Amino acid sequence: MIEIEAAADDEKIRGRVHLHIDRRVKSRGIYVRLFGAEEVRIVDRVDKKLRKAKNIIIDEIRKIKDKGELFGSYTLSFEFKLPENRLPTYRGVYVNIFYKVATWIDIPFRFDIKAEKEIEILPKCSMPYKLRKSFLNKAVFRRGEIIRGRIEGRSRVKLVCVESADTKHVSAKIAVYEKEVDVLSGGFSIKIPNDAPFSYAGKLSSVAWYLVVGGEHIPIAVLPHSCEELIF
Repeated sequence: MIEIEAAADDEKIRGRVHLHIDRRVKSRGIYVRLFGAEEVRIVDRVDKKLRKAKNIIIDEIRKIKDKGELFGSYTLSFEFKLPENRLPTYRGVYVNIFYKVATWIDIPFRFDIKAEKEIEILPKCSMPYKLRKSFLNKAVFRRGEIIRGRIEGRSRVKLVCVESADTKHVSAKIAVYEKEVDVLSGGFSIKIPNDAPFSYAGKLSSVAWYLVVGGEHIPIAVLPHSCEELIF
């Protein structure tokens, strides 16, 4: 039996591999791998072909136990430093961003014993573009938070989340969330969903949030609680 226990903070993934070997096994070593990627899949509207692109965010392997005979129970620790260019875990219409920790016992002349676990990664607390506050009191929000503002001369305000993707051959853009509210007595309030995608900008894709007032798109950011001190 082999199991993975792992969790991520803002800088690293730390975890442990739990092993129970009920028969004696000769091993060339025990390894753990962290793999993360940004994948895009878009059907071309012209030729109807599926276009794909992949950006490898991280792919690192650690040896956590040297070769030797294995028997009984073991708990082995591991650690990976998250890259500066990391993106948050995300599953969208065209985009899949994922991180997996895999471990295996390298057994000569036999099938390796393996296990794998997917890890959720939060975005880094920084943004690659400048946000403006406009009529809002701030521009960075958290999941479940209520956006409040005052604006004159408008009757409706819309909150929109846009997913964009590009395979180099074809690109696509889609609103993955939309909600419109009335402006009452010059004020409005609108809640960000509890499961809202986090804002990010990658090599092949992005998620961006906007408040739409008239024809103007006012950018905001949705980031985790750990980024609450972020000020733009």
